[in-house]
Amino acid sequence: MLYHVYKLQMSDAAREAMNEAGDWNAHRQSKVYADLRHRLSGSDNMPYSVMSAALMGMYHHGLTVRADSIDAVFDYDNGAPFDTGAEPIYHCRGLPSMSVGDVIIGDGDVLICAPMGWVALPKEAALGFADMAKRIACQRPNALPDAA
Repeated sequence: MLYHVYKLQMSDAAREAMNEAGDWNAHRQSKVYADLRHRLSGSDNMPYSVMSAALMGMYHHGLTVRADSIDAVFDYDNGAPFDTGAEPIYHCRGLPSMSVGDVIIGDGDVLICAPMGWVALPKEAALGFADMAKRIACQRPNALPDAA
């Protein structure tokens, strides 16, 4: 199975505004970022937050990998000390390992990495995210063709 991972990133402007104010609510991107990344539990509004972040251009194509399961992709991207069986095809330098709020597309599903497990995007949102992801995949900065 082929999986594509899209990683959540704040812009430099959002990071600077947040750091200057000392407040996650200082910029619309930092607010959405905090809502997704620092979530301790619950997943009711995760799809809404993901789509807000996607519309703000906060997702970047971080990884394409061939693997037997979504958990193997997670383990591979988080540096598992064992053979995950994942075969990397594309890996973008400079992005952190998979975290809460990141999105993975594979096997017809669009799933959000949650504090515990995965949350599926509702069908309409999943179609929109998948369409947007096709455009992001054409903007591969810092590509390592041979993967990490």
